[in-house]
Amino acid sequence: MLQKREKVLFLRTFRGRTLRIVREHYLRPSVPCNSPLCPQPAACRNDGKLLTMDVTHYVIPDWKVVQDYLEILEFPELKGIIFMQTACQAVQHQRGWRQYNKLRSLLKDARRDCILFANEFQQHCYLLRERGESMEKWQTRSIYNAAVWYYHHCQDRMPIVMVTEDEEAIQQYGSETEGVFVISFKNYLDNFWPDLKAAHELWDSILQSRRERENESQESGGKEYPEHLPLEVLEAGIKSGRYIQGILNVNKHRAQMEAFVRLQGASSKDSDLVSDILIHGMKARNRSIHGDVVVVELLPKDEWKGRTAALCENDNEDKASGESSSEPMPTGRVVGILQKNWRDYVVTFPAKEEVQSQGKNAQKILVTPWDYRIPKIRISTQQAEALQDFRVVVRIDSWESTSVYPNGHFVRVLGRIRDLEGEIATILVENSISVVPFSEAQMCEMPVNTPENPWKVSPEEERERKDLRRTHLVFSIDPKGCEDVDDTLSVRTLNNGNLELGVHIADVTHFVAPNSYIDIEARTRATTYYLADRRYDMLPSILSADLCSLLGGVDRYAVSVMWELDKITYEIKKVWYGRTIIRSAYQLFYEAAQELLDGNVSIIEDIPEFKDLDEKSRQAKLEELVWAIGKLTDIARHIRAKRDRCGALELEGVEIHVQLDEKKNIHDLISKQPLEVHEMVAECMILANHWVAKKIWESFPHQALLRQHPPPHQEFFLELRECAKAKGFSIDTRSNKTLADSLGNAHDPSDPVVNRLLRSMATQAMSNALYVSTGSGAEAEFYHYVF
Repeated sequence: MLQKREKVLFLRTFRGRTLRIVREHYLRPSVPCNSPLCPQPAACRNDGKLLTMDVTHYVIPDWKVVQDYLEILEFPELKGIIFMQTACQAVQHQRGWRQYNKLRSLLKDARRDCILFANEFQQHCYLLRERGESMEKWQTRSIYNAAVWYYHHCQDRMPIVMVTEDEEAIQQYGSETEGVFVISFKNYLDNFWPDLKAAHELWDSILQSRRERENESQESGGKEYPEHLPLEVLEAGIKSGRYIQGILNVNKHRAQMEAFVRLQGASSKDSDLVSDILIHGMKARNRSIHGDVVVVELLPKDEWKGRTAALCENDNEDKASGESSSEPMPTGRVVGILQKNWRDYVVTFPAKEEVQSQGKNAQKILVTPWDYRIPKIRISTQQAEALQDFRVVVRIDSWESTSVYPNGHFVRVLGRIRDLEGEIATILVENSISVVPFSEAQMCEMPVNTPENPWKVSPEEERERKDLRRTHLVFSIDPKGCEDVDDTLSVRTLNNGNLELGVHIADVTHFVAPNSYIDIEARTRATTYYLADRRYDMLPSILSADLCSLLGGVDRYAVSVMWELDKITYEIKKVWYGRTIIRSAYQLFYEAAQELLDGNVSIIEDIPEFKDLDEKSRQAKLEELVWAIGKLTDIARHIRAKRDRCGALELEGVEIHVQLDEKKNIHDLISKQPLEVHEMVAECMILANHWVAKKIWESFPHQALLRQHPPPHQEFFLELRECAKAKGFSIDTRSNKTLADSLGNAHDPSDPVVNRLLRSMATQAMSNALYVSTGSGAEAEFYHYVF
């Protein structure tokens, strides 16, 4: 039986309304313990990653240890680690999403011997917070209580070591329960891992930075920075509407002068602001850095600045010039930080001469982050000269009120500067990309497709799916050399004379079971990452480059959308959604498809599927393919024209292909030349996305997750309007329809590049796409500004 606990909160919105929020908390008699010693694995439902048996004890870190020493807990030598839900939530709330995601990645990694135990949902582990008890004491008490339960749950067969930095907890719980030991993390490393030199060095570095942070905190009265307001004042100010909460985004092109606070949560819904808040200059940021969740106080309206004014370091010069600045936008200053974005940063050391000038015993060195939106970081090291030519990872620990630079500590070396592998590692770290090889457990879930044991369509799937292999001409059009063919197209004439258009997407869900090891890994990676000379796949190559790639001449599972179109007007009569079996007849590249569309049939010499055909078969198949490409292009033109009439906005972007030599050095940069077949494929995909989103919304009107391009902020169009005005054009940015019409009219007959540049500038002003729930807003809010 589930036990329900309930907590009622009354919150006041920015507009003065009172909201009653009920938080329900359900307790269960059994939650997954993920231990091989579990006496009732069926009741605990231990169907995920299990701890290994090859350990002498389990170790449970307290919430503070997880927060401050996660880098040490990441060492693969440390095994049998149980992360309590209480500790993980403390990291989420106090260390930010990057640190929390690192913890999640560690837990999901099948090669790491650690698990998550949901102690706050287990009815014997959950503890109510006592009146007057601090949050920190309650967290430590909850984790210890869960450790005791876990020990007894495993029938007292595995000792448990709880590591903490709370001396009172060590005194109170150290000898309370036989088999459950409570010691400091330092003692744990000294006694159990004395030979793990790297962990001890990292401990010393973190400890030194932590002591500096604590000393500074005491001097400043418990605040990181004297001008930051206390947390209770910030929270009260947010509730009353005096202060605004958001995420600080530093302008990467003007990092020293310009940043914006993107409104977050209730701030964006209940306030009257319709734009971001400008933070002009470093001083107004008040020790906050890019990515921090900050609290902002708006300046009086007569002190608001436009973006043009914000770019001028000397406001007096701007005013004296007599030039009219841009329309003022809300401007403010940071008065507090709710959540720091402190993470791993890649840095470079100062020149050798600068290090030597500080003396041989220099303890503090200013290093420069690779991401120039982050200020320089002061670290303690005597290896500055040795690390001169290397990319190094550091982590911020504190920020003294008397310094303009934060303090940090050394984590690890990535590689030499200008060395390819070192620079690649830098890109991965800076973008929080995990590229560890797929584990054995994950690969065991994969299907087999070898010459000795080829993969085949199963009889069960043949009965369940619509078979298009003999009835439809299916083919793909992709860049030359593409390995992962995600989508294919088809078109044919029906018996009633109408046309049938089909879009077929690889059915990955058939091979990836929900909550399987590979599903969890794919969720963590989120996408496939493409670099100039390599790629890091979201799924193993057996799927991404083989069974889930719609290659030519082989059977594949797909999810299809097929429309019946009027033979003359191309208006949609019917639509069908379903799972299919396809066999792509041609794997075309864009240039070949364009040549066939233009009537140059000699290109078939470059299409492998035509090489071994006799003349009669070749001519028949060529005519069939040319008709299909031409018909798809006609349909795409009709779809595009219809979208244009509804206000579709066509923007300009430049896609660059990097050409490498044999040594993987950059040989040339080649811009992608626009072809009509590019638009044809894009229109078919947009049409499929539209109809699939419509179907999902109709089926789940209150729970559908839709992708949306929200309207951009008007101040970001300033440079576009001014540049267009300089060429004699007027750009109306009130809506996507007026913007599309204005850009369509902004043509200079003597210089066709002007329109492309204006469209490119409009692209830079656009907002990033969002995912929204259909239950969170009105239907009118679901549209795409761009599309």
